[in-house]
Amino acid sequence: MKHFQTLLDRYGPDFDQWPREAARKARRLMLTSKDARAAYDRSTELEFRIASSRPSVSEESVRRVINRSMLSIAQTARRLPLIDRFRILMAAPIPRVAFVMGLTAIGFGLGIALGAPEVGATGGPVLTASADDALF
Repeated sequence: MKHFQTLLDRYGPDFDQWPREAARKARRLMLTSKDARAAYDRSTELEFRIASSRPSVSEESVRRVINRSMLSIAQTARRLPLIDRFRILMAAPIPRVAFVMGLTAIGFGLGIALGAPEVGATGGPVLTASADDALF
């Protein structure tokens, strides 16, 4: 009886789900044992209660949830990472020109603040640089 109860707990009251030989022995035991029939009835009742307690979800409510989710995703603006926004900005010609002009202005400002080297006054070498050296 204990082995029958273990198999009943493991496989449920549907004997088609049991191993073939165990199901054959269980059917035979049910014919002769009142305790086996009572255990089988309790298992059947439990399976029925489990099956009837499952919530049912209508297809319309599933569609409604999916549609709301898709709408929320569509309305949420996708924000690009900062590095990608900078790349897009630098790909446009006007910001690139403005960037180069800004660097040029900084160079002129440094040149004015530091002053021009005196040519030949100290007899040392004169430092020179071209725009290509400074920008690229």
